[in-house]
Amino acid sequence: MASVLLIASILLVVVAIGCMCWHKIKPIENNENECLFLRTDPEQLTEGMFGQGFIWILEAMSSLANRDVCFDINTNEYGNIVPLIWVPRSQCVEKKKRRTINLVKYKKEHPECAFDASPYSFERAHEIWRQWFCLSGAIKVRVPRIPPNTLGVHYRGTDKNRDAAQANAMTLDEFMIVLQDFMDYGTPVKFSHIFACSDEQGLHERVSSRWPKIQVIQFPQTRASQRDATWKC
Repeated sequence: MASVLLIASILLVVVAIGCMCWHKIKPIENNENECLFLRTDPEQLTEGMFGQGFIWILEAMSSLANRDVCFDINTNEYGNIVPLIWVPRSQCVEKKKRRTINLVKYKKEHPECAFDASPYSFERAHEIWRQWFCLSGAIKVRVPRIPPNTLGVHYRGTDKNRDAAQANAMTLDEFMIVLQDFMDYGTPVKFSHIFACSDEQGLHERVSSRWPKIQVIQFPQTRASQRDATWKC
């Protein structure tokens, strides 16, 4: 009886794999006379600009990097992010036929495009970014000049810690312990500046107090209250 169940289980696995392979959508065929138009509607992208926006674009482009592609990526919270924030380095040839592809649909149909949790994923994402995009002029003029030997730190604070569905909470005390360990043991670099990114004013104050000889750079913006995340206010 056990052997019969084992054989049946193996057959079910084989059939399941066969079905997945049969239903797997083939990559879009390359057509030299065609330009792909990658787009979204605002209501399709309702979460973070980075995780659900930029990462999804880079993942999709990992399989479309050799194609002519133009973009119109719209989000619910941030408006148009490509081409208004990320500017494509090249544009589609006007004479080519345009083929519209929805980014969200493409992601669902091509799960193999997703980056895995490995250092190569970061390298691959960086390659795609450098090949395809640059920041818009409007963004560049608002970014403060970052001098050499600057450490960048990013603490989400109430932006995530007030929403258990978004991330595992980390207190500012815990974050400072990690930062202290890095400064003591994680790097041979003697930093002259720390670029502190956070929606909490407390990060700037704690870092300035802990390392008074290091200049802290902070972009002027609205900081979160003790109760609500900035992006939900």
